[in-house]
Amino acid sequence: MKLNDLATASKLAQEGVTLARAITESPKASRDDLYGLSVALDRLGEIRVQQGDTTAALASLRESLVIRRRLAAEEPRNASWQATMSVSLSIVAQLGAASRDVSAARAHYGENLPSLEVLAVASPNIPNAQRR
Repeated sequence: MKLNDLATASKLAQEGVTLARAITESPKASRDDLYGLSVALDRLGEIRVQQGDTTAALASLRESLVIRRRLAAEEPRNASWQATMSVSLSIVAQLGAASRDVSAARAHYGENLPSLEVLAVASPNIPNAQRR
């Protein structure tokens, strides 16, 4: 693969999503497997952003966010799930703002604020957790 070969990167990322989906469809699938699918969807979304396909990027990133919301809701005391959900909310909000969907961006930022506050209180020694 050549450097900056987005077409190949997109194809490989899509294959990663397909494999991750197959794993999550197994009866023995775990929360970590679901998280793996969310990561694969994030990578695909990032590549689609680089390709200039905001609509497809948002579709992948929103699907990842659905998974991360589920993981965070199932384990509200798991700081890792809460943090990854918060990151996903921020990314989707930023992409919404960049594509001039101000109401969607505002909704995602608003949904993220309570998570950020909880993470800041739970992680007083982590400087990035204190930023707003």
